[in-house]
Amino acid sequence: MVDIGDFITSSALSVENVQLTPVPEPLTILGAGTAISFGGFFKRKLSQGQKKNKKSYS
Repeated sequence: MVDIGDFITSSALSVENVQLTPVPEPLTILGAGTAISFGGFFKRKLSQGQKKNKKSYS
C-alpha cells in the first residue's frame, strides 16, 4: 500500500476477526511418538529382565 498525495495521515491495513489455531510442528509430533515408543520398549525389556531373574532363583 502506498500513500500518494496524503501527507497528513498514513495508510494502514486493518485485519479484524482473525482466529489463530496453533498447529504442532511435525518434528514435535515425531519426537513425542519416538519418546513414547522408547518408553514402551524399555518398560517391556525391564519387565522381561525381572521375569528372568525370578525364574533363575526358583
